[in-house]
Amino acid sequence: MSDSKIFNVAVIGVGIGRSHIVEGYETNKDKYRVLALCDLNVERMTPIADEFGVERRLTSFDDVLDMDDIDVIDICTPPMLHYPMVMAALKAGKHVICEKPLVGSLSQVDEVIAQEKVSKGKLMPVFQYRFGDGIEQAKAIIDAGLAGKPYVGTVETLWTRGPDYYAVPWRGKWATELGGVLMTHAIHQHDLFTYLMGDIKRLFGRVATRVNDIEV
Repeated sequence: MSDSKIFNVAVIGVGIGRSHIVEGYETNKDKYRVLALCDLNVERMTPIADEFGVERRLTSFDDVLDMDDIDVIDICTPPMLHYPMVMAALKAGKHVICEKPLVGSLSQVDEVIAQEKVSKGKLMPVFQYRFGDGIEQAKAIIDAGLAGKPYVGTVETLWTRGPDYYAVPWRGKWATELGGVLMTHAIHQHDLFTYLMGDIKRLFGRVATRVNDIEV
């Protein structure tokens, strides 16, 4: 990507998509311009579009893909929609940013990688913690050989998610959330481990649902 070009962005899904605008695009107006919003919930989309002065307000993802002046598709929809939307956006030649989980299986990961290789656009899953000051400094120290060889790492993470959070129909279900907390929250820590310590050679995992009455 050119450092001087301003990329036109379409945000798909204005729930968490609003935070992408606030934290990502509004703070980097010299690089990005939000040109379109797309959401099935027009009542939710309208005030957000008004807030940020976005004139294009759509309910059809296909209509967004048909816009030649859109450079970047930012996918902020529920997880079960990520795979088809990512594939469609790459096939349309767009750059793609996608919330996690990116897709729901290793075979879909392979398909997405293969599609990106033949697309004009590039794909970036949302792993923003890689770019925090502490992680960037740790990465530089490790890459310089100053930290020695890493052997063991551990992380503890705590979120509170009550019944109200899981009242959203797609949350807490295998078919729609694609892995629950491991894929929507803990995946950040998994990413940081591999980023700092290298590829995984062997893996053991265990998960349990102990509080909320959910599938996953």
